[in-house]
Amino acid sequence: PTCLHPTALATTAITRSSVDFSWTASTSTPANGYQWEVRTSGDPGSGATGLAASGTTAAGITNAQATGLTANTNYFIYVLSDCGSGDLSSWTSATSFTTPCVAVDIPYYEDFSSVTVPAIPNCMSIQTVSGNPWTTNATVLAGMTAPAARISYTNSGSPVMDSWLYTAGLNLTAGVSYQLIYKYGNNSTFYSESMSVAYGTGNTEADMITPLLDHPSINDNTLHIDTVNFTPATSGVFYIGFKCYSIANQYYLYVDDISVTLTPSCYSPVASAWIAPDCANSQYL
Repeated sequence: PTCLHPTALATTAITRSSVDFSWTASTSTPANGYQWEVRTSGDPGSGATGLAASGTTAAGITNAQATGLTANTNYFIYVLSDCGSGDLSSWTSATSFTTPCVAVDIPYYEDFSSVTVPAIPNCMSIQTVSGNPWTTNATVLAGMTAPAARISYTNSGSPVMDSWLYTAGLNLTAGVSYQLIYKYGNNSTFYSESMSVAYGTGNTEADMITPLLDHPSINDNTLHIDTVNFTPATSGVFYIGFKCYSIANQYYLYVDDISVTLTPSCYSPVASAWIAPDCANSQYL
């Protein structure tokens, strides 16, 4: 070919509605610059179906920005060289990226029912600092509805775990009390799992600066349901993280039915003793 395509196509910034990308210039030094397409489907140059954005750059310009994209969507970028007089290169191979999710309002609920195992639901995320990642699995503890989130040992030997499962981004308001409820448990009375829960303004371990609960010894092969109330000091997007920090060579740890709601102003009666709540005076009778 007399006109060669560029190389090293890569994204440099991704938002919910845009992407910046760049490439290494073609060795053909194209006189008319470059053409590019961002698509959800279809081959480059194949027409409007699947085409999300397109454009051109002048000679010597090796970066561009596509706007008007949709959150939580997988896209493919292609670029070709325009050497002038109709002499076009082939398109580059696709470079894919996914736009981030839009933060969700409260109430938030995740029961993992929408996934095909072992996938994590869209807009949740995982971070594996060490050990094995969180996945979903169709085999769950009694009291859970399959599938559920699970972290697993490795047959050949499991390392020490430092593995996070994060909720979607949650729109929270300063000074408002929220209630987190979740189910968890392990599948053995011999092996012991450890899990902590925290929240923060990002979905990385460094962002999880506010601890909520800690479960250092989960070892009874029993379903647990835990509740904790928390009040953010500032308004914004927050993530709740579930960290498995089990020692090496344990077994299975499960999490299911994660919900975040406004903290109730009046709680249900205690069924075992039928203790009626006095909601007007915020105390039990």
